[in-house]
Amino acid sequence: DAAADEPAPPPPDAAARNARKLAKQVAMQTEQLETQRRYNEQLAMETKSAVRVALAARNASDSTAQQLLAEQREQQRVLDAMRDKLAALQSELRDAQAMLQREQVAHEAALRKQADAFAAQQREQLDTLRGLQQAQAEQAQRFADEWRREHTRAPTP
Repeated sequence: DAAADEPAPPPPDAAARNARKLAKQVAMQTEQLETQRRYNEQLAMETKSAVRVALAARNASDSTAQQLLAEQREQQRVLDAMRDKLAALQSELRDAQAMLQREQVAHEAALRKQADAFAAQQREQLDTLRGLQQAQAEQAQRFADEWRREHTRAPTP
C-alpha cells in the first residue's frame, strides 16, 4: 500500500524525446556548418570574380567586362541567398536550443517536485513509525508495571 503512494518515475518517453531533439539539433548544426562552408566557397569565388572583372575592365573589351559583371551579379545573388538560408538556420537552431532548455528546466522541476513528495512521504512514514514505537514502549511499560505489581504482592497468610 505504501508503494502505491510513491510518486511515479518520469515517463521513459522524455529521455527518448530529448535524445531525438538533441539529434535534430546536431543535424541542424551540421547543416549550418555545411551552409557556412558553401558560403565561404562562394565568397572566395566572388572575390576571384571581382578581381577578374577589374582586370577584364582594364584589359578587355566592353562585352567581356559586361559578361563578367553579369557573372559577378549572379554569384552575388547566390551568395545573398546562401547568407539568408544560413541566417534562417541559425535562427531555427537558437529556437530549438531555447525549447530544449525550457523542457530541461521543466523536467528538472518535475524531478524536484517528485523528490520533495518522496521526502514528505518518508517523513510521514518516519513520524508514523516513531508513533508506533512510542505506543509499543508505553504498552511494554504498562505490561512490566502490571507484572511487577502481580508478582511483588505480599503473600497472604
